[in-house]
Amino acid sequence: MFSESASKKEFMPDVDAYCIAGESPPLILEGIYCVQCDECKEVYYQAYNSNKLLLRFRIIEGQYESTELCMFINLTDPRTGKRYKEFTPNTAYYVNWVVANNENLPPRKDRMSYRIFKNKIFEAKVRTTKRRFHDGMAMPKCLNYSVIDYLIKRLP
Repeated sequence: MFSESASKKEFMPDVDAYCIAGESPPLILEGIYCVQCDECKEVYYQAYNSNKLLLRFRIIEGQYESTELCMFINLTDPRTGKRYKEFTPNTAYYVNWVVANNENLPPRKDRMSYRIFKNKIFEAKVRTTKRRFHDGMAMPKCLNYSVIDYLIKRLP
């Protein structure tokens, strides 16, 4: 295709120009932190063929103040692969929504808006996500990161 006298370098793009490292998610000590929800939005993950609710929190006091952590809540029923039509008390969304609603259960058939999380302050449990390769082997520890596991209570 190409003349043999042509240098390979002429046809090879500068690989470094296309390889930019993304920002690594934060890794902090596991524990209970005071956090504020700054963002809530629905996102679609093609790899898992599922919709998730992304809640982005910011730690508002202590050693890790201003650190941003995420919480992902599944909006797709794992048994059917379809979006939940209603959330039952055994779903993560329902449990965390009740905490955000000052531990008040929603009336039956009531709408459970994502907005209940926005700009609210919570006590939350932070855990470390320890990534694994497809065969189950642990990835290097430097690839671990922290996420909000669940909300404990809403603070005034």
